[in-house]
Amino acid sequence: MNEEQRNISPEDLESWKKFNLDDALMEKVGRGQKEKFPRRQSKAGQSSGLSLLLYPAIDEYFCASHDAYGYRIYAHSPIEIPHVLDFGLAVGPNTEMFINVQAEVTIAEKSLDELTSEERHCYFLDEKKLANYLLYTSTNCIDECIMERTVNACDCVTFEMYQSTVNKKPYCANLTCADNVRKQIGMKGTKYFCKACYPSCNRIVYDTQTSSLPIRTDVNIWKSNDPEKRMDWSKQNTSIVHVYFGSDSVLCRVRKRLFGFSELFANVGGILGLFIGFSVISVVEPIYYIIRLLTVDDEDAEDELET
Repeated sequence: MNEEQRNISPEDLESWKKFNLDDALMEKVGRGQKEKFPRRQSKAGQSSGLSLLLYPAIDEYFCASHDAYGYRIYAHSPIEIPHVLDFGLAVGPNTEMFINVQAEVTIAEKSLDELTSEERHCYFLDEKKLANYLLYTSTNCIDECIMERTVNACDCVTFEMYQSTVNKKPYCANLTCADNVRKQIGMKGTKYFCKACYPSCNRIVYDTQTSSLPIRTDVNIWKSNDPEKRMDWSKQNTSIVHVYFGSDSVLCRVRKRLFGFSELFANVGGILGLFIGFSVISVVEPIYYIIRLLTVDDEDAEDELET
């Protein structure tokens, strides 16, 4: 990768600032790509995916978030903060890991705009504003909800909580109060404390399938062009991770209203016709005879009734 490819241009940054997931899901992405970043996989399979060489440097471990050696990887939407501690996949030392990613896309029909967010139980991207996040997702909303409860109870935030530059709170010197808030939320659930954090009407969810193999230790998996440069470190606790899409297509779901007026009218009419022989003609027919009785002469009505 050269210097030009490493540097992200101001135009690329500006395009990311204007990113809208609702519009992106409705666009048909062709083979050509205007932006340099992010790079997209051109076809399914490991050969065109992303491969990483990881070296954990076990001798330098200090204050780790878990009690094991290695890395954790989490596939998430680009508009939300990753929760690697809660959902990350473990990558152990001396392991070659294959991560098959499958995207699941949910697209909402335009007719859902007529319903309120409480009726459809979801938000469009620009419908609900968050104080600390530019774009809405249910994960960002829950993170902000937990932070607000932590600030109200402890008047501070933990280091992983993202907050805007306005009214920033200091980091908690003692994490006991913040831990108690998380335990309280964990006992009753986020749906109890963060009831307004509905999912996004249009969203992407990534599902992963993993497999792994032990790495051979009798060969150097990393070779240098410099013959005098030793690469012995590559034989100690290194890991290789392959991340790729396993399919050229994605599973797409449509979020729509289950029953509208026309569907309800058709179903009611069909059930009445099936069980009691009721139809629209059965309603019109008595009205017709009533109108005839009111508009014709008595003698003509008697003759018509006798007939």
